[in-house]
Amino acid sequence: MKNKKDIDTLIGIADDQIKQGKYSEARANLIKILAIDTNNASDHYMYMVGQTYFYENKFDDAIRCFKHVLTLSPSYYRVHNFLGIIAHKK
Repeated sequence: MKNKKDIDTLIGIADDQIKQGKYSEARANLIKILAIDTNNASDHYMYMVGQTYFYENKFDDAIRCFKHVLTLSPSYYRVHNFLGIIAHKK
């Protein structure tokens, strides 16, 4: 599974799973994408992994993902928003 169509399919599945609250399943698909597509949009996929942890209240795991995203894209504003929410919740 290395072509763009396969990756797009997994992204769609993972996005639907997040919307359905199936966070661990979504995370598994996103990790597959990260393993396959190491050069393109990895910041966005890792952001989505962080979201899955956030929605499960696994804030330390979410923070690790979000901090990794910031090493790739320091101005990713959604990550900053989530980190602010986490700081407020802790």
